[in-house]
Amino acid sequence: MLRWLIFLFWLSGTIFPYTWLRRESSRFRLLVDTFFGAEWVHVVGHLLLYATLACLIWWALRRRPGWLGSAATLAFAFPVGFMQEGLQSFFRRGAFGGPELFDVLVDLTGALIGLVLARLLFSERKPAGIPRKANRANFPT
Repeated sequence: MLRWLIFLFWLSGTIFPYTWLRRESSRFRLLVDTFFGAEWVHVVGHLLLYATLACLIWWALRRRPGWLGSAATLAFAFPVGFMQEGLQSFFRRGAFGGPELFDVLVDLTGALIGLVLARLLFSERKPAGIPRKANRANFPT
């Protein structure tokens, strides 16, 4: 249950319409412009946001093995990226175009990075086996 609460908290923060809040609050606009004004910071922010989201999805799904868990993780992260960019376009009162597609691709890249990290960090590895019968044939001299 805790896994899903943490995941849902992160997801709600991911899709929150920050563009609307930026438009409505001069203090928030100043904060965003100060810390996230540069394009590279914006890109790194999206990478980190979606890498974390993918790790949390993997964790919430209890580390489903193989490609099924990976596909489920990406199948969830990808539409979230479209939803986030669509909401931003809506609240900005603009069209969904090139910059938004670029952000979705960055989001998907971040999700892929997060998925790789989650599989490396959270997957249960089987210990290397010891041969059942240890004899000279099993060990090179």
